[in-house]
Amino acid sequence: MNKWLVTIFAVALVQVTYAQSVNDLANELRVIIGSKQANISINIGLQSKLITQTRQALRDTTSKAISNLRGQLIGLNDVAKTAITNASQQSKSIEQCIADEQAALSPLNIDDIRNCANSDILTLAGSLLGQLGAVQGDLGSAVRNCIQLSPLDLTEIRSCVDNALVDVDDSVNTINNEIQSLVNAALESTEECTKAEETQLNGVISDIEENLNKCVDAILNA
Repeated sequence: MNKWLVTIFAVALVQVTYAQSVNDLANELRVIIGSKQANISINIGLQSKLITQTRQALRDTTSKAISNLRGQLIGLNDVAKTAITNASQQSKSIEQCIADEQAALSPLNIDDIRNCANSDILTLAGSLLGQLGAVQGDLGSAVRNCIQLSPLDLTEIRSCVDNALVDVDDSVNTINNEIQSLVNAALESTEECTKAEETQLNGVISDIEENLNKCVDAILNA
């Protein structure tokens, strides 16, 4: 066999061996990337659950305030009923007192407190889930891209993919932190708004009750 043929066979052998090595490395890296993508899927699920639970927490915060105010209104209604009974026993009329009470209550809509639930911030947080999905999708092409960048260097291919994985971790952590920050902001703003509205309405109802008692006392004690 002449040297020319030997050289051809040698080159062919190297090419075959290299191709097998690249394929083996690519398969190994795809397994690693597949595992990372699976973890991102789990993370997306957890972040989605966090946003859903936070939406419920916002509703719970406003619902609790509304429940408290409804309890106060029930108490006011009991005061009015007692006053009517006492007035009836004395053959006196407190119709004007009751009319004034109802007129003062008429503008109140305690259900408006539900508007304090700052779900717009959570909508923004939800949009970040799409960014996590994009990061996951881009990772799928990392092996192919790295092989194209350094087709003759297995070490460079591995290093390129390793760097891509680090970048993915950084991106995922950044997005997770942004979601958590938005969740915290939604909880805080909802709590502040709800507390302010409840305090204001609580004061209004207390004033109405006080005015009712004064009106009734003035008539019954006249």
